[in-house]
Formats: sequence, structure tokens, C-alpha cells
Amino acid sequence: MSAMGVPIHGPAAFDRRPEPHARSAHFRAHAFGSDRRGRQAIPVRQRLAAGLVRVNAAPTFVSPDLNKHDLKTTPPVVCTHRQPQDARKVVDGLHDLQRRSTASDSGFDALGVVVLDCPSDGTQVAHVTGHPPAPAATDDFDYARFIHRLAHLYATRFSGL
Repeated sequence: MSAMGVPIHGPAAFDRRPEPHARSAHFRAHAFGSDRRGRQAIPVRQRLAAGLVRVNAAPTFVSPDLNKHDLKTTPPVVCTHRQPQDARKVVDGLHDLQRRSTASDSGFDALGVVVLDCPSDGTQVAHVTGHPPAPAATDDFDYARFIHRLAHLYATRFSGL
């Protein structure tokens, strides 16, 4: 299992599609051949490809990239976003990522989304649930459904271990 974070912020972030990063992670999870150390790769039918996406729905964000100065002497640069519309665009765009229903298909076996309100300004981080842009409890992106799907896939695919 591997994890990958791709932090993006600012208005241009919402025009970008997550596919290049997701496809890269998907390819690594399902690649054939050998790894960098020459070890034989695990066959695709014996792998699970899962992704957990964190979406920030905070209306403001103090970006570490834009605030490399001393915040004790200079006020922070604060980015603003149109929330919840911007976060909803990101969550909606994730539906375009390919998911698979059998071990021989291409795509992710499971994909979960967690929506946070994290201004990154030292205030409390809140988990957004129960209303958009957070996935509904009936949505496959819902965290609990994501975990249940992974547990079920693991139990069935690796039952012989």
C-alpha cells in the first residue's frame, strides 16, 4: 500500500483535474514487471487499489507556500475560496476517476472522500459531514462505506491467506 498527497490551492486548483496524479497512483498499484529492486511485482488480481482524498472546504486558507515569512512580524497572506462551490467541484470531479468492479478491471477498488474545514491558521479543524460538499452517507465516497468496501474486498480477495 502506498499513500500520496497532492496539495493544491488557489483558484487554478479547481480548474485542474485530479486524473494525472490518480492515474499515476493507479498505474503504480497495478503495474506489471518488477520494482526498482528487481523483485517480481504482485499480480494485479492480488492487489487492492484504494484512495482516500481530503478536500478542504474552508472559505479561507493560510498557505505555507505563500507565507514563508515570519508571521510574528508580518501578517499572513490569506487565500479565499468560494465555498462550498469550489469544494463541490473537486468532489464532483472525483466521480470521473475510474473505479473497478472486478479484480481484472482497471481503476480503483475503493475511493473515499473526507471533507474538512481547515483554514490552516491555527484554529480547530472541523470534519464536514451531513451536508454538501461532503458525500452523503449513501454515496460510495462516504468514509464509512469506503472502509466497509475495503474490508469486504480484503476479506474476499485474500480469504486464502
